[in-house]
Amino acid sequence: MQKHISATTLALLKCDLCHGYLSVPPISSYKEKNACGRCNPEWERNTIYEQLAKYMEFPCMFCDERYPWGMVQNHEKKCKANRFLCPPKKENLYKINVFKSQQGEFHKDCQRIIRCPFELCLMTFDIRDIVHHFNKHHKEYVFTNTVEANKIFKEEKVWNFNSDTQVCVIIFNTIPFLLFIHNDCNFNDSTGDILYYNYYFSVFTFCLEGCSNINYSVSLQSSSSDIIPCTTKKKNQTIQTFNDKIHSVNFLRGDLFKLNSFDFMTTKISQIERIENLVLRYDIKMVDNNLLIIPEKNKESIVFDLIGIEKHFECPICKEYMSPPIYNCNIGHSICRICREKLSICPYCQAIIGYSRNFILEDILETLFLKCHNECKGCNFTGRVQDIKLHELACNYN
Repeated sequence: MQKHISATTLALLKCDLCHGYLSVPPISSYKEKNACGRCNPEWERNTIYEQLAKYMEFPCMFCDERYPWGMVQNHEKKCKANRFLCPPKKENLYKINVFKSQQGEFHKDCQRIIRCPFELCLMTFDIRDIVHHFNKHHKEYVFTNTVEANKIFKEEKVWNFNSDTQVCVIIFNTIPFLLFIHNDCNFNDSTGDILYYNYYFSVFTFCLEGCSNINYSVSLQSSSSDIIPCTTKKKNQTIQTFNDKIHSVNFLRGDLFKLNSFDFMTTKISQIERIENLVLRYDIKMVDNNLLIIPEKNKESIVFDLIGIEKHFECPICKEYMSPPIYNCNIGHSICRICREKLSICPYCQAIIGYSRNFILEDILETLFLKCHNECKGCNFTGRVQDIKLHELACNYN
C-alpha cells in the first residue's frame, strides 16, 4: 500500500546535489550527504532507504503530481512543467511554497540554449539541464549555498606560477548560479620574482531580468607560519547575468577580462603580498536580501504510520529496531550500533563495515511511530524507536 507523505517529511528527503526528491534510484550516501539517481555520484548505495521508498509516493520535481517509486523519472522527463526557474522577484515572494522542490518563478524569455563555460567542454544544452550537465561532466564543481577552498603558494618565480581558474555551480534556494574564480600575480620584470597575488570572483544568474534580491559575500584569509592571519571581506557583491559568449574560462586565461569591455569579475582582492609558504583560504556565500525565512522543520510533528514495513527498520542481524547511530557496510546494508561493535565484516555480502552512517534513515526514524514486536500477540502499543525499546523490556505480551 502506497503512503502519502506529508510536505514536511518530504522536505527532509532531498538530494544534496540537485535538490530534487530522493525518488529516483539508485539512492546513495556519503558521510552526511545523500544523492538521487538523477545525479548518481556512485557513492555507497542506500539499499534500506530504497526498500522503504517502495511503499511511498513522491511528487514530480516540476508539477507536484505524486507517483509511486519507480515511476517518477519517466514522468519528469516528459512533464510539461519541466522548465528552468529564475530567482523570485521580491513582490512575488508571498507566492512561493517553501516546501516545493523548486522555489523560483518562470520567465519565458529566460528559457534558452547555453554553452558550458568550461575551457575543454563548451557543450551546448538547454538551460534547464545546467545542474544535470555539471553533475554528469563536472560533478566536483557543484556546491550548495557556499564554496570554500584553500591554496598553498610556494612559487618564487613567475615562470613556476600557474594561474588558477575555476567555474562552479552554486545551488541556492534550489536555484543554480555560476561562480567564476581566477587568480594571477604581479612580478618583477627584471628578476621574475613574484611580488603579489591577485584574486578575482564573480557570481552569475541565468535570469535575463537580473537578480537584485540576492547577492554574495567573499572572505579571503592569508596566513603562513610566520605571520598572523589577515582576513579581507567583501559583502553585498552584485550578481550579474550570465552571457555565454564572453563569460568563459578562455577569457580569463587570456587576461581579456582586464580590458574594460570584458571586465566581468565583480570582486577583486589585489596585492596579496607573497611570503614563504603562503596559504590562502576563501569562502563565497550566497545571501538572500529578502531574508525569506523557511519555517523550521519540527520533527516532533512529522508522524505517519507505515503499516507492514516495520521490518525494514529492524537491524538485519539482531532483528531489533535500529536507532542512531546506524552504520552501513560498503555495499549499503544498514546495521545497528551494537552489532557494528561486534562485527567488522557484513555477514550478507562480506563487505567491510566501516564508520559510514545512514543519516537519512536516522532522520526518518525520528519521524515515525512503530508498533511493538508483540503486535501479533495482541499488544497495541505504538511509539518512536526509543519508546518501543523501553516498552518491549516490560511488555505484558513477552
